Amino acid sequence: MAKDGSGTHTSIKRAVDAVLTNRSTRTLIFVKNGIYEEKIHIPFSNISLIGESRDGVIVSWDDYSDKPGTNISTATSYTIWAAGDDLYMENMTVRNTAGNVGQAVAIRTT
Repeated sequence: MAKDGSGTHTSIKRAVDAVLTNRSTRTLIFVKNGIYEEKIHIPFSNISLIGESRDGVIVSWDDYSDKPGTNISTATSYTIWAAGDDLYMENMTVRNTAGNVGQAVAIRTT
């Protein structure tokens, strides 16, 4: 997948959403370099997100606890939420860019 449209999907969320169900075999999603500003929930097991490079693949979002006009808590302020079993990530930077405004998390695992 690639943000520039040269892959099968232009966002990580859409690539993850294309995984139809929990599979007993691993699903590999290769992510080309780019800044992906998106909030991603990964409910499936056996997913591998492999970035092209650690400094080149950046996943970023800016939610935080008690953000005005929202019901966001610390737990729901995630950039990536890995809810399925056995998520593997390599060569990616995940950040929450909310700043000094409240509690926030980059990666939530359950």
